[in-house]
Amino acid sequence: MISGQEPPAPGTERVFSRKQIFVFAAFLTVNALFPVSRREFYPLATPRLFADAPKVYCDYEIRDENGKVLPQVWFGLQRQYYGLEGYTVADPDPHEGALKNPETIDRFGVVATHAEIAVMVEPRIAERGLQAVTIRQRVFGIVDENHVGLTAERQWRFTAHGEHERNQ
Repeated sequence: MISGQEPPAPGTERVFSRKQIFVFAAFLTVNALFPVSRREFYPLATPRLFADAPKVYCDYEIRDENGKVLPQVWFGLQRQYYGLEGYTVADPDPHEGALKNPETIDRFGVVATHAEIAVMVEPRIAERGLQAVTIRQRVFGIVDENHVGLTAERQWRFTAHGEHERNQ
């Protein structure tokens, strides 16, 4: 209250100014209209987590001949749904310091076949100085109408010489 003015009568003071009400109404209007009419409008964008709604995904475990677990990225079996931290799925040139995602055959919604895994893994075994690796593929998907879980499990042994065994 400015000095020299009488205080407002009880119950007549304004809680918000007209300007504050206008800004709030404008914000609500923009928030309601733009996400519907435009796909992205930062900071009013709607999150699109799992926008493609995968029905199945795979998890890979790679072990050397001594049973030691090896990194998935060494063999192109890593999951990079929407990319890995510090990497970009696009050409990294315009983003200084960004790296292009490592190649992978793992895709949400797709189960890689034995042949696809062989093409990806076999050349990388010798590159890592290994003789052979055992790969376990665990497939997760819809078990029944109320559950998601393990639906299949396969295991293969691949060598640096292109030989492979299936242990289903």
